[in-house]
Amino acid sequence: MKDNKFLFGFVAFVIGCFSLTGLYVAVKGKGLGADSAAAVAPASSVELTRQFEDGQDIAFLDGEAAGITMATVAGGECALDYFGQGGATSATQLTPRVPLKISGWAATRGGATAKRVWIEWKPTSGGSSRGGFIQLNAGLAREDVVSAKGASSYLRSGYDRFGVVVGVPAGSYQLYLVLDTGTELLQCDINREVTVN
Repeated sequence: MKDNKFLFGFVAFVIGCFSLTGLYVAVKGKGLGADSAAAVAPASSVELTRQFEDGQDIAFLDGEAAGITMATVAGGECALDYFGQGGATSATQLTPRVPLKISGWAATRGGATAKRVWIEWKPTSGGSSRGGFIQLNAGLAREDVVSAKGASSYLRSGYDRFGVVVGVPAGSYQLYLVLDTGTELLQCDINREVTVN
């Protein structure tokens, strides 16, 4: 009889251990001591969340408000695919309170993904504005750039933004991309000059 009680007790103990393990997995979503797939997946395979929603107003910021904490140096690779209002793909005259669509790709040294991307608006000579920055959605998938460059490091080189730019003083500006590598800020010329009416 004592042997049966011991056997029943041992079985109950084993079942309890398995139940606790199952409860931990259900709550935590992973086995004991195992990393989840999301935690160890390479950054290039994770779908990044857009920081800014389409249609949200785009703030025109000075360097401090934009988080530009150091001087920029020339570098990086970049292209501006679309910059326009009302269906125009290559705007040079911007009308206030009309949504602006921006898209393209940019990469830091060796095709690496930038941590953050801004467009810098530099006043042309004779302009009275101090200029400023607008931040873009960065890290977007661009498989076409991977194909063109022949390197997977360009996968998350895409950027975009869509909305009304608010706070830009009237005047003419030369546009540049600013790429945050984590250790430096690279300035890449996208060869675009615009006038804000």
